[in-house]
Amino acid sequence: MGEKSDALGVWVGLTVVLGFSYVLHIFVPLQSLIVKALLVSVLACAVGFNIRQVWRNKARFAFDARTTARIAPLALAGMVVFLVIARAVFADVSNYDSYLYHLQAIEYMSSERVVVGLANLHTRFGWHSSIFNVASLFENGTWQSDGFRLANGFIMTLAIIEWTRRFLRLITGPLAPGSIPILLGVPVLISIGLANPSYFVSSPNPDLCASLIAVVAFGYLIDFLFEPTKVHAAGSLVLCGLAMTFRPINSLLLASAAVLVVAFRRRGDLPVGAKTTFWLASPALLLVAAFSAHSTIVSGYPILPTPVPVSPFPWAVPPALIKNDLRWIESWAKKPGSSPDEVLGNWSWFSGWWTRTGGSYSVFFAVFTLSFAMLVLASRMGWVRVTKRSGIAVVIALVPVAVWFTAAPEPRLGFGQLAAASITPLFFIRLNEHADGSVPEPVVRWLIGGAALLAASLTMGATLSQASVFGPLDAAKVPIVIMPLSELKDVNGTTILTPSPTGDQCGRVKWCTPYLIPGLRIDHRLGWIVVDRTDPSTGEPSWSPARHLREGGAR
Repeated sequence: MGEKSDALGVWVGLTVVLGFSYVLHIFVPLQSLIVKALLVSVLACAVGFNIRQVWRNKARFAFDARTTARIAPLALAGMVVFLVIARAVFADVSNYDSYLYHLQAIEYMSSERVVVGLANLHTRFGWHSSIFNVASLFENGTWQSDGFRLANGFIMTLAIIEWTRRFLRLITGPLAPGSIPILLGVPVLISIGLANPSYFVSSPNPDLCASLIAVVAFGYLIDFLFEPTKVHAAGSLVLCGLAMTFRPINSLLLASAAVLVVAFRRRGDLPVGAKTTFWLASPALLLVAAFSAHSTIVSGYPILPTPVPVSPFPWAVPPALIKNDLRWIESWAKKPGSSPDEVLGNWSWFSGWWTRTGGSYSVFFAVFTLSFAMLVLASRMGWVRVTKRSGIAVVIALVPVAVWFTAAPEPRLGFGQLAAASITPLFFIRLNEHADGSVPEPVVRWLIGGAALLAASLTMGATLSQASVFGPLDAAKVPIVIMPLSELKDVNGTTILTPSPTGDQCGRVKWCTPYLIPGLRIDHRLGWIVVDRTDPSTGEPSWSPARHLREGGAR
C-alpha cells in the first residue's frame, strides 16, 4: 500500500500543480515572477520530501547483488530511451495543428492572463488541453519560449517511470490487474511517438501525452475495479481527472471512476465516509473545477465539446459555431478535404477511411492478437474466469472506442483508447489465485512479463531506428516556422492579423485568426471578446454556418 501511495504522489503532484496553474492564469500570465517562485517552492518541497522518505526508509532502498543484477538492464534501457526523448525535443515542429492553434494558445498562457471570450477570436482556443499548461510552465525555465518542447517529453518520462515501477512489481510480487494495460500500452505509445518525434514530441501536440495518460488512468481504474481500496480509489480519481483535462473523451474514464466509487461505497466494498471520499477526490476536484472555470472564461462553456447547447454568459461562443466545428472535425477525420454535408449521414467514407488509416492500427491489432493468443492458452490450462468485474473492465475499455469511432475516427485521436481496448482479453485470465490448486501464479506473471518485454522491444526498435535523433545534447534547436501574416481588421483598437495569402496557420502570434466572425467586438473596458448576436445592417444572426459559407467559407 505504501509503495502504491508513493508512486501515486507523482501524479497527485502534477494534478495539483496544473489545478493551481489554471487558477493563477485567471490573475497573471503563467510566465511571471509569482509563478516562477511557486514552481521553485514546489520543486524544493518535492526534493525535500523525497530525501526525507529515502532517509526514513533506507531498508527499502538498499540493493543487494541480486536486486542490482535484475534492475541494471532495465535501468540501462530506460536511460537510452530517456536520452533519445531528451534529444528528440530539438527536432523541428512539424505538427499542422501546432501552427494552427497550439503555439498561439501557449503564447496567450505565457504572456497574458486569461482572456475572456478568447474562443470567439479562434474557436480552437476553446478546445483546451492541459499540455498547454505544462508547456507554458516549462517556459519559466532556461529554455524560455522554447520550453514548450519539453512538455511531451516530460509526460513520456512520467509514463516510463510508471511502466518501470509496474514491471519491477510484476517480477517481485503479485500481479495487479491495472498493470496489464500500462505494461503493454505505454511501450506501444512511446514507440509511436519516437517514430515521428517532430510530430509527437517536439511539437506541443496533445495526441501522444493524452493517450499515455489515458492508458495510465485506465490502469489505475482497473486496479480500483478489482481491488477497491482507498489508495486505488484516490489513484483512479486523480488519474482519470487528469486525463479528462488533456482530452475531453477521457471524461468517460472519470465518469466510470466516480460511478465505481459510489457503487463500492454503497455495497460496503469501500468502507469510507463522505468526508474521506471528498479528500480522496480533492486533487481531481481541484483540477477539474479549475479547468472548467478556465474553459468557461475562455469560451462560455465548462468543456468543449459541450453537452449544454446554450450558455448564459455574454461572451459565449455562438452554439452554431461550435456545431459547425464539430461537423468539420468529424468529416475531416472520416474523409479529409470533403465538406460535412458530403460525408456525414452516410457510410460512403468508410472504404476510403480504412484504406487511408488501416496501417495505423496494425500495432494495436498485434497487441490484441497477442492478448487473445494468451487467453486461448490460458483457457486450455483452465486459467480463465469470467466475472462481472472482468466484463465491466471490457465495457470501460470499449465504450470510449465506440465514441471515438462515432465522433472523429482519426487514429491519433484514439491511440489511448485503442491501446486500452487491445488488451481486454487478458482481463479474463486468472491472475492472483490458483485454479483448483494447479495454476502457479508465477507462470501467469511470466506470460504478462514476456508480453510487456515484447511490447517494450517496440520502443527500443523505434528508438534505435531514429538515427537522426542521436547527437550532442547541446545541438541547436530547429526554430519554429514564422508564418506570413497580414492585417485583417482593426477591432475596437486592436489590430487583428490573419494568415497570408491563403493559409490558416498563425504560428506563435497573438491576435491572429484564419477567420473573423462578423459582429466580433473587443470590450477593453470589461476585458472580454464578445460576438454581437445580431448584425445591425441586416438584422440577421451575426454568425451561422450558412452565412459563413455564403460569405466565403473559412474567411
